[in-house]
Amino acid sequence: MKKFPAILFALCMLLALRPVTAHAEGQTIVHAGTVEELRSALADNTKIVLEGKDYSIGYLGVDGLDNVTIQGTEGTRILTEYEGNFALDIGNSDIVLEDISICLDPPEGSWHDTELFIVGLNSGSRLTLRNCRITGCLLSCAIGEGCSLTVKDTVFSGCAQGTMDMCTGEALFENCTFSGSGFGREGKKPLNHAIAWRGSWGNDGILAFVNCVFENNGNAGFMESEWETEGSYALQNCTFSNNRWGEATCPATPTSSTVLVNGEKTAVDAYSINGNNYFKLRDIGQTFDFGINWDGGSRTITIDTSVPYTAE
Repeated sequence: MKKFPAILFALCMLLALRPVTAHAEGQTIVHAGTVEELRSALADNTKIVLEGKDYSIGYLGVDGLDNVTIQGTEGTRILTEYEGNFALDIGNSDIVLEDISICLDPPEGSWHDTELFIVGLNSGSRLTLRNCRITGCLLSCAIGEGCSLTVKDTVFSGCAQGTMDMCTGEALFENCTFSGSGFGREGKKPLNHAIAWRGSWGNDGILAFVNCVFENNGNAGFMESEWETEGSYALQNCTFSNNRWGEATCPATPTSSTVLVNGEKTAVDAYSINGNNYFKLRDIGQTFDFGINWDGGSRTITIDTSVPYTAE
């Protein structure tokens, strides 16, 4: 009986410790109940599990880490009150965020445009967001050539300026919702476009939206593309509703395609629209040498395969 208090004391001490276990994927699992524990747990091959509460990080910098997962539980929110360019900087790392809400939390009586700013400067940097909610933070990415951003089952909403301003090597958004952004606040005007896609930092970059929803956004336009190097973006099975820019948004991105003519490959200019390649009818007529006539009065096109193509 004398040993019972000592055993009970030891048991209580064990329960008070944050559990650390080996993960099946080679990650060490660490439970972090405070911001300080979150910061100190950042290390290679680590999965950090957060509690279902608010973590006011202000700014979180992560650089040079490999195979790191930060996972929330129900009710986990990362709050930022950082009045600067970014809330999250992944640097040159491989990071996964899942089951987390990241929210702008401005001081009472003020408003600022803190961004969820993601940086990957070297080839191989990767950020993955899964089942997250980004609220009030303009998603801004500056990811270098060879880096990637993958976002799945995530909601972006409530940003005064727009949805995102991106400059990246490769980005994929799948099953995501973009809602209620671009409304302006306290004298701030929303961005002209919900999404700005800039390619000066990337090469052959791809921005793709697959099975995404865009609804109730107040920006005048949907997409602004300012590639200085080659790049493209595409929409596949996306839906639009109640956006200021209208519903029939299908950006056309110039591409180069090859068709077979009498068994020989021939390059023909094409346009990627909603994930499909489209060709100009006159280019097809010239390639296959058949006549095309336009009647302006009836606004009809006539194709005549019995006559050769004639340029107008």
